[in-house]
Amino acid sequence: MGRKVKWTRAAQNDLVQVAEYISMDSGRRAAQVIRKSLLAARSLARFADRGRMVPEFSDPSVRELLKGRYRIIYKISDKCAIVVAFIHGARDLPALWKKRARQNGEDE
Repeated sequence: MGRKVKWTRAAQNDLVQVAEYISMDSGRRAAQVIRKSLLAARSLARFADRGRMVPEFSDPSVRELLKGRYRIIYKISDKCAIVVAFIHGARDLPALWKKRARQNGEDE
């Protein structure tokens, strides 16, 4: 039996924004990127440790899968794999993290 895979609201919003952006050029391509990314995230239920540790952080529980140009960033525990972000590889992850922490009223 594997872990549960959950998506944070922020990660869900990321996915929607990516789909909307790609669909401006190609609805078919947007659907393909999203479908492959959702399948990859779903596979974390059984293979959560396969992703690499996120280089910007020194926390072995924060990992990522690379799907094309996108990063599926997730945090693992014994029971869950929680997708916390779905971002383009060119984005500045530390800046995004700080922005989300401010939006959520968290300490940086």
